[in-house]
Amino acid sequence: MSLLRITTAGVAVVAIAGGALWLTSTGEAPATTTTEPAVVERLTDTVSRKTLEHTEEFSGSLGYGDQFALPGQASGTLTAAPAQGAALAPSDELYRVDDRPTHWATGNIPMYRSLGSGSEGADVEQLQRYLQSTGYLSEDAAIDGEFGGGTRAAVKAWQDDHGLKETGRIDSTQLLFLPYESLRVAAVPRVGDFVSGGVLEVTEADLFVTLDASAREKSVFEGKPSIEVQTADGTSYPAAVESITAEQAQDGFGRQSYRIRLKLVGEASQQPGETKVAVIDILASETLAVPARALVALVEGGYAVEVVQPDGTTTYVAVEIGEFADGWVEISGDVTEGASVVVPE
Repeated sequence: MSLLRITTAGVAVVAIAGGALWLTSTGEAPATTTTEPAVVERLTDTVSRKTLEHTEEFSGSLGYGDQFALPGQASGTLTAAPAQGAALAPSDELYRVDDRPTHWATGNIPMYRSLGSGSEGADVEQLQRYLQSTGYLSEDAAIDGEFGGGTRAAVKAWQDDHGLKETGRIDSTQLLFLPYESLRVAAVPRVGDFVSGGVLEVTEADLFVTLDASAREKSVFEGKPSIEVQTADGTSYPAAVESITAEQAQDGFGRQSYRIRLKLVGEASQQPGETKVAVIDILASETLAVPARALVALVEGGYAVEVVQPDGTTTYVAVEIGEFADGWVEISGDVTEGASVVVPE
């Protein structure tokens, strides 16, 4: 009866003399103790509980997404503005034109018209919600989309606190509603320049990584893999797939390529540039595993490991194998965590 032991150099045949290992008629390999003396030195390793994973690395480009101009109707001399690269949050002052400040708030309906007494609609309701959330409109005030006396008084109070003339009317020169929770300044005119419109060009504040992938590589990003982005300073950040888009043009061999867009999870203060992306596929989590070289392949099929007993003898124990990763293999069978197994050199 023979065994095949898996080694790093290939498959070697190991002869087991005297019927040291027999297979039953059902193909099962019962545990059998060899007669090797306990003084024989062996190279061993431990049956360990490990997470087996496969990692594939890519090169990507770190940036802030598409750049766009803010809406707005301010016109005049730019008297104050944030620096390029500055992060903006709702309620921040965006800029000043003729020393009149423009602020912004999160909202899906643009400030496309001037709102005042008699105005009605969803944009008025949005304004009312904003004024209520910032404390200018009482909590028991009706959010009904009708610009009445209570809303007018709230607007005047807001204007007074923000250095604006208390007119009770509000438009996009004073307040912008934008569907974002944060923004980053991408481009800004010089203070003193004549400006008209939204003044600033911005991007979303979240960092994104973009990379190109083949059809095979695209599959690595599908499902829910664990993704880490390593920036130039060596810091790693988790990331999630934002989108996978087929490129319009194929390569010179007619193969389809894909643009992968990843969003960094959590705050990161890195500058745009090249970056490394590691996609980690968890093959088996917290499973019993041994070095792959510890496997002994049974000629009749199946595998075993040579387990070292307390008295120094060894026993071949049949095992089922699962996932392979980084030289380790998942096993199950009559083996326990912490047991020693023989690993040939």
